[in-house]
Amino acid sequence: RASGLGASTSCAGLEEADHFWPRVMREAQRAGWSRGVRTVVLIGDGADWIWRQGRTQLGIAGVDVVEIVDFFPASEHLGTVAAAVFGPGSPAAAAWRERQAHRLRHEGVRLVRRALASLRPRGAKAVDIVRQARAYFRTHAARMTYPAFHARGFPIGSGAIESTAKNLIPLRHVQAGMRWSLPGAQALASLRALHRSGRWEAFWQTQPLRRLRQAQPRHRHPPPLAALPLAMPATPPSSPAPVTALVPTPATRIQTADKPWAKGKDYWRRGLPRTA
Repeated sequence: RASGLGASTSCAGLEEADHFWPRVMREAQRAGWSRGVRTVVLIGDGADWIWRQGRTQLGIAGVDVVEIVDFFPASEHLGTVAAAVFGPGSPAAAAWRERQAHRLRHEGVRLVRRALASLRPRGAKAVDIVRQARAYFRTHAARMTYPAFHARGFPIGSGAIESTAKNLIPLRHVQAGMRWSLPGAQALASLRALHRSGRWEAFWQTQPLRRLRQAQPRHRHPPPLAALPLAMPATPPSSPAPVTALVPTPATRIQTADKPWAKGKDYWRRGLPRTA
């Protein structure tokens, strides 16, 4: 989803991330990328491939790509550290996590890194969690200058994108009894993204179905009847194998001798014990 300060535009692709980037770039161009836009904000959860692809695809001369780690995954890392060091669900863990998240959002990452460095975890698992958190906040320190981002009017969370992903696909594709082929699901997702982007009427005015038929290869017509061979084959076709008649199995009478149901309709009633 490429968005600016005003209207937004959406795209949807049921495919691998590398194949999804061309869709993103088309939406970015509609939003003004390479046509006067000087700053592009790229929000991610910290995965390295996001930044690598973003710099490769969006980084052209005259365009500043601002990379921002989503604030909410970053705060979840703080919660994981707090639970490992102070105990899951403990008041101390909740207080430490709340204090560091507030620092991260309003004062920056420097004080959070200092707090992580002062921790003394106990146990191998807690030590490893704290070590990973220190590396995470060190690697993405430049992407976590949230006070500076806020001052420039940049978003620091991907809530709008998450909401779009939740409403664009599941509300239409995930219903009781629905079964989709991949091409059918992709076609419907593309139409929903088109409608959400405000380009529904303009798209159908371009007569896309006619253009699709013109782009498809034409099938060769069958030859006329005059071109078909009229000569009969030299050897007659072999006669079919004779059909063997089915012999019905003779019916047999069900033997009811010595069976309880052969002793009369009131046999079961007569056999019941009497009670006083």
